[in-house]
Amino acid sequence: MAQANNWAILEGAIISSIKPVTMLTEAEKTHIELQEKYRAEVATKFKSPAKINLIETTTKILQGLAIIVGIWATWHEFKKYNEEKIGKVAEETRQANRDFSKMFYEKQLEYYAEAVEVTAMLANEVRDSEDYKTARQKFYRLYWGKLSLVEDKRVEARMVQFELLLQNYEGKQTQQERVWDGSSKAWISLRMVDQNDMQSASLRLAHDARMHTINTWIDSADRANYNALQ
Repeated sequence: MAQANNWAILEGAIISSIKPVTMLTEAEKTHIELQEKYRAEVATKFKSPAKINLIETTTKILQGLAIIVGIWATWHEFKKYNEEKIGKVAEETRQANRDFSKMFYEKQLEYYAEAVEVTAMLANEVRDSEDYKTARQKFYRLYWGKLSLVEDKRVEARMVQFELLLQNYEGKQTQQERVWDGSSKAWISLRMVDQNDMQSASLRLAHDARMHTINTWIDSADRANYNALQ
């Protein structure tokens, strides 16, 4: 009897725990059907040939862009390297030009100083003395030799004038009776040349050599400090 009661109690508990099944409404059924249909359409489109072609096309485009970027990067590096190389060569060329110019003007200054010294000696020493003969020898070495490598036109003209005066000063005949002085805009007579004429010619040479040297070595803002003749 007790066992029967226990089974009855257990059966009642099981029945009471079971919830009644609720039926779906038509609206809920329709909503579920639409969701399933949408999922099916999405899956179909994703697996379609058009979708696959789009993916392949996009991949190829990206690969092409990667190749283009690679080519551009290579060209850019080559251009940069080439520009740096050209710049380096240009700088080396400029430096070589500066070195050559410096060497040239240093030699020019050295030879100008020698020319000014020997012409001053010829204009002031006793003619035919040993100092005069030594200066005369040095003058013609400069005149026919190394000074011709570096002299500018004004110094060259002064050396030619001095040489013509020197010939007349020493009593030698020349075909010219006078020589034009471009600085003073006047003719210089080659007749009856005396020591004063030689000194003036030596001084004119020194002035032109000084002016050229100052214009070469000194900045334009500082040239006035050297009392340069313009």
